[in-house]
Amino acid sequence: MNARSNWRVRAQTHYQNILDLLRERGPRGVTSEELYADAVRYGRSPRNRISEIRARGFHVETIHLQRDVVRYVLHAADPPRPPGPVVAPPSTTQPAQPDLFEVNR
Repeated sequence: MNARSNWRVRAQTHYQNILDLLRERGPRGVTSEELYADAVRYGRSPRNRISEIRARGFHVETIHLQRDVVRYVLHAADPPRPPGPVVAPPSTTQPAQPDLFEVNR
């Protein structure tokens, strides 16, 4: 596997490194300057990883500090659980559907 085909693994590693740092820092958060300063650990596009973290249900606040500097603060260590599927119990009044394989034989 060459470096170009390994981008997904690197992106996932950067994602996890940023999430770990946000959890570690708590309410102090982390600045965009810190993330961009360590491209090996956090990647060259840490804001994309922040977007992915949000997409997975984490609440990450962006606080604008200066023109090009923001602070990211994770407000919950774990994402909210998505609601489970609503499944109706099987009805006892409806006849069972015929097996199409058996019908077409």
